[in-house]
Amino acid sequence: MSLPPVELFTIAEARAFDRGQLADEARYPDAVIAEHRDRIAEDFAHICGVAFVPTEATVTVDGTGSDLLFVPHLRVQAVMQVAVRDRTAWVAWEADALADILVLPGGMLRREFLGAWPRGVQNIRVTYIHGYPTPPLAIKRAALKVLVSSAGAVSSNLPERATSFSDETGTFRLATPGLTPGSWYGIPEVDRVLQDYRERVPVLG
Repeated sequence: MSLPPVELFTIAEARAFDRGQLADEARYPDAVIAEHRDRIAEDFAHICGVAFVPTEATVTVDGTGSDLLFVPHLRVQAVMQVAVRDRTAWVAWEADALADILVLPGGMLRREFLGAWPRGVQNIRVTYIHGYPTPPLAIKRAALKVLVSSAGAVSSNLPERATSFSDETGTFRLATPGLTPGSWYGIPEVDRVLQDYRERVPVLG
């Protein structure tokens, strides 16, 4: 199975977003937009505890000796490879053993019919795809707003370290990144969406 070519947003979507601040290809080359997009995807995944695009991972975990195995990513889509350590060598599982694995919520893999996961310490290596099949529309919009801001396309006459501003109507507190819990970017719409999409590991009853 190959990794599906899914991104948080396309280059064309980035150039057309909002008022077209990134439309100038000379000032904002494709490579620059793609670099920012990859960083935003990593940051969003770190903040929310889940990838918003299909992401491949290979991890080595402890075998439980039961039918359940736990991996450190949520929303596992498919298991691609499994290998079990036999002393100094890794022995890959055949297709029938891979087909026996049932993916459960919360980063759990269950063997249905062919026995338990071999018990051991760091003795099972699993390669799988995890994350959302496609990014939710709210996450895509939030990522585009961060892109426009981080690429320098949004200008402001406020000092970089400002936490409030005043005008004739009063004094207002700014949403400053890192200053308060849940304020990752200081962009209210973005921070609210990220708070909404933070994953919680399901608890089995």
